[in-house]
Formats: sequence, structure tokens, C-alpha cells
Amino acid sequence: APPPDSARAAPSMPHILTIEDDPLIADHITRTLRAAGHQVDVARTGRDGMARAMSADYDVVTLDRMLPDLDGLTILATMRGVGLDTPVL
Repeated sequence: APPPDSARAAPSMPHILTIEDDPLIADHITRTLRAAGHQVDVARTGRDGMARAMSADYDVVTLDRMLPDLDGLTILATMRGVGLDTPVL
């Protein structure tokens, strides 16, 4: 017989990294994703975002293309260059 519902492992919340320097946009993305049940980390600079993307296992990355220190396409190219295939929006 299958285990009762209480004995089944709960699915983990998707872990999302948001790389966004604009605080209003980052806050909106974070609130929306958390309301949908996702775990969200926010990086406010390209360098911080790249470091986080390289050091943790994210299910998805939301990436601003125009950051003050690195552009989003450079971050994406670096991620792909080291073999990270995390989906990026």
C-alpha cells in the first residue's frame, strides 16, 4: 500500500536567483515569486550574482541585462562557459 500523505516527502520549493540592481524591480520579482511558493535569493550586482550562481544550485536565474558592473549577457556566457545549464530568464 502507498504511504499515507503525511509520510510522503514534500516537494522542495524551487530555488531562484534574481540578479537585479533596481531595488523596486528586485522587490517586485521577489514578492511575486515568494507568493507563488518559491525560495528567492537576490543579488544586486553582476559580480555578486555571478558568484552566487556559481556557488549554489539554483533551479532558475532571473537576470537583468543592464547591470552597473557586468552586463547580463557576460554573466550568462560565463555560466555557460563553466557548464552551468541553469535556465535563465
